[in-house]
Amino acid sequence: MFFVFGRIIGLVGPEYSRLTPKTYAITFISLDLAALIVQSVGGSQASAADTLEGANRGAKVMVGGIILQM
Repeated sequence: MFFVFGRIIGLVGPEYSRLTPKTYAITFISLDLAALIVQSVGGSQASAADTLEGANRGAKVMVGGIILQM
């Protein structure tokens, strides 16, 4: 998606965008990586939990990562 967005900016004209296509790609890829890390941390918390509360807390962290990725 972010690569398509960069191509559209290139076709329409960079003067219509606040950022360059490369900057958009770097930003989206960085945020996507951060979201995947949050999801993996939540999965680790949920799987290592000894109680239902701990598993639910990990699940909430995973959902937060999914929301961040959207």
